[in-house]
Amino acid sequence: MSINIVEVTWKAKLKAQFPDPTSYSVFLGNFSSITGVLTVAMMVVSRDIFARFGWGTAAAITPITLGITGIAFFSLILAPTLWDPVTAMLNTTPLMLAVMVGAIQNGVSKAAKYSLFDPCKEMAYIPLD
Repeated sequence: MSINIVEVTWKAKLKAQFPDPTSYSVFLGNFSSITGVLTVAMMVVSRDIFARFGWGTAAAITPITLGITGIAFFSLILAPTLWDPVTAMLNTTPLMLAVMVGAIQNGVSKAAKYSLFDPCKEMAYIPLD
């Protein structure tokens, strides 16, 4: 549910940054491709995470990731002036920076959810005979 709350807010900012339907679709297409690559990479790494740290730690990575990146994203929306040095350094607008941070947030949190949280949820239902 938390991922959906951030995603809806991000897509509203994305629509403001890319009002043209073509540029909006191109951005979302690129985002989906990058999310797929991140998910595959996380699935490769998740095997080692499960082996070294166990399923409890693996399950905790998704909400921690969502919390940290969500704070950055929402601070860009609620207090964009805090990010003025960063926007000046990157020569961008607060809106575009919010879109990019939101894209990173959504991509990384979805990759963590698909590769770590969902498998942990399934492991909870495996019978231990």
